[in-house]
Amino acid sequence: MARKPYSTGVTPELHAELMISPEARAERKAEQTVPRFIGEVMLGRMRAENEAVFTPTVLPKSLAESLGRVLKNRDEVLRDQFTEKLPTLRDRYQYQRYVSGGNRHTKRYESDPEERKQARLARKRQTQHVADNLHRNTWLQWQSAKLFKASLEHVRSAKIDAKVPDEQALRFAASAIEDFGYCLQDKPVLRKVAHSYYVPGRLIGIGQYAAAHPSSLLAQEPVTFLLVQREQERREALWGGNLECYEDPEFGGYRRTADDQHDEQINDALISSWQLK
Repeated sequence: MARKPYSTGVTPELHAELMISPEARAERKAEQTVPRFIGEVMLGRMRAENEAVFTPTVLPKSLAESLGRVLKNRDEVLRDQFTEKLPTLRDRYQYQRYVSGGNRHTKRYESDPEERKQARLARKRQTQHVADNLHRNTWLQWQSAKLFKASLEHVRSAKIDAKVPDEQALRFAASAIEDFGYCLQDKPVLRKVAHSYYVPGRLIGIGQYAAAHPSSLLAQEPVTFLLVQREQERREALWGGNLECYEDPEFGGYRRTADDQHDEQINDALISSWQLK
């Protein structure tokens, strides 16, 4: 049986455009994959197929304070299934190895010069694709950390000052607490806190119940909001610092699309509105 000629269906003109334009690469990716919306990261990470039923509950103040003391001096963020494989590459050689690591020479294309050329160009596009995903996923984590931190700060201040918080801030804060609970699951750091075995499940329950009943979040102690807020500050510093490195011209350069920039403007405006209330 004759071997099928290798082809990616990319013309020379499209290849040139894909190599220089993040917008063109984003459009091509959108045509080939199911769209990923920023809300999937920000609100409700869809971790379970069946939604559990939770009742209102409050995390004890003493437990939140104990956990806060243990986490206070941590330099690393708590990772979960969404971030455990998202790397930190502050060295440009590490970055280059990561984005080009999947481009291994394949003997399949050695027999035909045109196929070798097509494969070489495809490997270049693959490098751009990996770099785009790295930048995009890091940007998403940075944005979610900023929104989570600001919402928690807003709700905590409203709780202390006996004011009515913004409902959207309550929903973001609920998602942040739920996310924090998932990140604590099976983490050795919990061993340092007495009676902490039920904390992850309790936090997940608080967040999921508050997603449907936002005002219930105001029953929590201010220290609980501060506990989760401190984790978001660590995340903001990590992912924001990573993105700053990646966007350096010696690394991958600026790769945000127009949609990314628009979403960031919306997020910043939302954060500003919470700070004014």
